[in-house]
Amino acid sequence: MTFLLSCQATAKDFVSLEREIARFSNTVAEIEFAEGRHDFALIEPLHMLGKIQLQANLFSDAEKSIDRAIQIARFSDGLYSPVQYPLLQIAIDIELAREDWSKVTKKLEHYTWLISQQYQGEVRPRIEQV
Repeated sequence: MTFLLSCQATAKDFVSLEREIARFSNTVAEIEFAEGRHDFALIEPLHMLGKIQLQANLFSDAEKSIDRAIQIARFSDGLYSPVQYPLLQIAIDIELAREDWSKVTKKLEHYTWLISQQYQGEVRPRIEQV
C-alpha cells in the first residue's frame, strides 16, 4: 500500500512539474513575442524553466534553457555579468545529475574564472564566500 501511495505522489508531482514547465514556456514565448528573442526579461523565466526541467529529469531541455539564459545575460549585461552566477550553478547541477564529470570540471573552472574576473583578486577565498 505504501509503494502505491508513493507512486501516486510521484505521478502527481510529475503532473505539477509538467504544468510549471508549460507555464514558464508560455511566459518565455510571450516575452519573445513582445520584446524579442534576446531581451533581458527572458533570463528569469528561462532560469526557472531550467530549474523545473532539471527537477523533472529533462536534462537536455534544462541545459538548453540555462545556456540560452547565460547567452542573453552575456549579450545584455556584459561578458562578466554576475547575473550568470546562479545560471552557472544550475548548469553545474545539470552536469552533476548527468554524472558528466568532465563537463562539471569545465563549468566549475569557468565559474571560478568568471568570479576572478569580477573581483580581480585571489579567487579561492571569494568562492568560499559564494
